Amino acid sequence: MARQTRRFVPRLEAFDERALPSVTVTEFSDGTLQILGDATANHVTITDTGKDLPGSVTVEADGQIYFSQGSVTRIKVLTYGGADTVDYWLVSDLTANRTVSVDLGARNDAFTAHLGGQNLHDGTSLNIQAFGRGGADRLTLDATDVTVGAGTHLAVDLQGGHGKDAVALNCVPAFCDPTGLVTLISDERRR
Repeated sequence: MARQTRRFVPRLEAFDERALPSVTVTEFSDGTLQILGDATANHVTITDTGKDLPGSVTVEADGQIYFSQGSVTRIKVLTYGGADTVDYWLVSDLTANRTVSVDLGARNDAFTAHLGGQNLHDGTSLNIQAFGRGGADRLTLDATDVTVGAGTHLAVDLQGGHGKDAVALNCVPAFCDPTGLVTLISDERRR
């Protein structure tokens, strides 16, 4: 009986996409939404409806989209290295307390808080802090035509780091109740 020989023909198979996210978003049970970048240039856009409901905060980061699952009281951003850009947009009236803390890390970074035209309802609190660290950073508050309600506190603290930083506080309230408080602090270092 003749022996059959098998012939081996090598072939290539394509692997599934192995893209690793450059930004991770984690939501904690204490109401903190944490956004962590990496050493590359991260582009993060945070859209906030100002409500105390699931889905009220959306994060778009380097092509990924995340919708908050629970009630968010604090948004914490750490972008680390790279020339990062972070935009925070309050897109409707603020009815829940919110703290936004952004640490841009090293390099030439940009942060802008967009509050223009929104109402900060009576008794609410919005605290925004951004730290530039090293590099020539641009830190901006755009709060034209914002309404500050009774007993409301708007606090903005924009701090440059080592480098030629530019800090702009554009805050022209449409109305500020006499019991409302607006605190604006900035540090623009030019070394």
